[in-house]
Amino acid sequence: MTKPIVSFDVFDTCLTRIYSRPIDLFLELGSRLKERGLFDGTPEGFQKVRCDVERDCRGPSSDQEVHFHEIYDRIARVLGWTPTRRDAASELELELESEALFGVPAVRRRLKQARSDGAFIVFISDMYLPSSFIQKILLREGFWIEGDGLYVSSEHHCSKGSGKLYDKVAHAYDRPLFDHWIHIGDHARSDFRVPSRKGIKANLETLCSLTARESLADVVGFSDPLHASLFSGALRNMRLLADASDCPHSDTFGLGACLVGPVLYGFVDWCLKRAVALGLRRLAFVSRDGQILQRIACIIVEHHRYPIECRYMFGSRQAWHPAAFECLSTDEFSWIFAPARWLTLGQVLDRLGLSRAAHSGFWSDQGLDLDVNMTPHWRERVGDWLLSPAIKGEAERIAASRRRVALGYLRQEGWLETSDWGMVDIGWAGNLQKSLSRLIQFQSPQLAGFPGFYFGLTNPHSTQPSYERFAYWNEADLNGRDILRLNQAMVEIFTAADHGTVLGYHESSTGKIIPTLASEVNTQAIEWGLADFHQGIAAYARMFARASRRNPLKEEELRRCLKSLFGCFYQRPTKNEAEALGRYPFSDQQVETRFDSMVPVWNELNILLALVNYRLRPIGWWPEGMRACRFSPSLLAYLGVRDTWRSFRGTAFSR
Repeated sequence: MTKPIVSFDVFDTCLTRIYSRPIDLFLELGSRLKERGLFDGTPEGFQKVRCDVERDCRGPSSDQEVHFHEIYDRIARVLGWTPTRRDAASELELELESEALFGVPAVRRRLKQARSDGAFIVFISDMYLPSSFIQKILLREGFWIEGDGLYVSSEHHCSKGSGKLYDKVAHAYDRPLFDHWIHIGDHARSDFRVPSRKGIKANLETLCSLTARESLADVVGFSDPLHASLFSGALRNMRLLADASDCPHSDTFGLGACLVGPVLYGFVDWCLKRAVALGLRRLAFVSRDGQILQRIACIIVEHHRYPIECRYMFGSRQAWHPAAFECLSTDEFSWIFAPARWLTLGQVLDRLGLSRAAHSGFWSDQGLDLDVNMTPHWRERVGDWLLSPAIKGEAERIAASRRRVALGYLRQEGWLETSDWGMVDIGWAGNLQKSLSRLIQFQSPQLAGFPGFYFGLTNPHSTQPSYERFAYWNEADLNGRDILRLNQAMVEIFTAADHGTVLGYHESSTGKIIPTLASEVNTQAIEWGLADFHQGIAAYARMFARASRRNPLKEEELRRCLKSLFGCFYQRPTKNEAEALGRYPFSDQQVETRFDSMVPVWNELNILLALVNYRLRPIGWWPEGMRACRFSPSLLAYLGVRDTWRSFRGTAFSR
């Protein structure tokens, strides 16, 4: 039986670059040449020279061959370079190509399958780069083994586009009729039409083509084309990685790598830059939102060398609010009766540390059960009861005890020593910073003015006399419209942690103060796929931190692009994305006892009832996600009318 041939195009099939456009590598090359004193012009100027020379060498036909050294011989003549300078520049281009190239995982799998089927493996490329360099990259990325074939147009003086390079391969492998041969490539003409006419079974592989979301950088606009190319290229490469992921929850990995990673990266990088500008030396990433944020921060610091120590701080509303008041008053009702669709007497008692057993009998006699959702009438009655002398005194004694242990934890962790730090939190109202500041005032009033860095604040105009607050998502929108339009529940899912909420602190047998967690493991999130989700986010952070190390993007441009990316995702998610995010069990309670899904599995009647009565909708309801998962005439009509109205009012997501 004739042994089959499987041939692969190399560039944009087996290998892709961090840049979305190959010629953008020449911008980076021009910048580095200037740094080394090898070129006096701008990066754009060198890019033009490099492209013009290659085009001139190639001649009037795109099928005319050109070699890498021929290109640099002509560049040397154009720019008046000595042979030494020419060689240094050409070596630098190869160095940059090596840095920029990544293997495409899905094609690597196809290659392994072809090997297991006993095929001859041949790599074919219309490329000016030396075959020795290409072979080295293929080996590094897991494509090449001894015995494979490599045919590069510049060294065989013919191309795929003309069809003659296929003839060379056919002659070498004794295939005059081109039978038992499969070719895989991305170019419609040279990788599909030309080999197909010869009788080769050609498969067009367009994995490396940019999607609509990945092209947003060009639509939104960066002042530096290299920045747009880096942003789009990173998204493309993360998609390629996610598509071929074999982790148990590949859908959550993809969400983290292709959407949440970019959004959170922009926020964390902004926090670090703001902290450096303020002269801070430490950042406290508050649990639980801060877990993945701190992980991203450590990756960025490693690559960008920010002089910031990034620490994880165990804290929460439940741990700090009840410890931060000295005298119980109606001012504390904002967190005691924090707005939630489901609030029970038991939850109120838990927030203040009051014994359920000691007080349940009294309220049972009044007709209120511990675990029944309280009406406004009952909330008012419970509020009056809390301010009665006996209950008020008991709550204040418990608060003093909690405060002593909470301050012990802060002291133990070094947060009461100096004022050179700030806290990072996802945000919204910003009350966590208020309570932490009040706590610290009991011990070290001079340290209570630490700044807070937030993803977003619903009331950015609200100022506090003792500390500063900075909000990333609405920094350029001081009225907070962007945050009010945002599905905050979704963003909180983005920053989910692998442990339960912090209920407070306690002293261990060794004298160390440790957080008291509602659960050591956030089982529901782990079962959802949180570990793979975090892995995807970290993978994006590592790739983009490395890619942008020499070319940091402008904050306002990156934020504008991220908002468009999030808006496109939110309005038009894929079915897999909507189902993955919709599976997450979300709770808006301080102590989580009830959970909702943003994309519930409803029939048409359930959907219609929820459209009529908003109280039937789950927390963080995502109708666009439901639309992606299943067909619903009533939901389509609702979204059509709503989006038309929002467009009329100018409150739709911007693109």
